[in-house]
Amino acid sequence: MRATELLEIIRDELKDYPIEYLRNKATDERYTDPLVKKLAKYNSEVYDEIYSSEPEKDFELNLPDLLEVGDS
Repeated sequence: MRATELLEIIRDELKDYPIEYLRNKATDERYTDPLVKKLAKYNSEVYDEIYSSEPEKDFELNLPDLLEVGDS
C-alpha cells in the first residue's frame, strides 16, 4: 500500500466525524475538566493536519495483512 492510499482511506473514514462538536467541546464552559478540553483540542488539531497535509514523497508501506484497511 502506498502512503497516499493510506491517507485517502484515513480521510474517508473521518469524513463523518463530528469535528465541529469536538472543536466546540474544547472551548465550551460546560466542560470543566481540563483534560477533556486538551484532548478535544489535540484531536481537532490532528484532524486538521490530516486534511491539510500531503506526503512530500509517496512511498510503499509495509503493513501486515491485519492492518490493510478497506479490504474487507
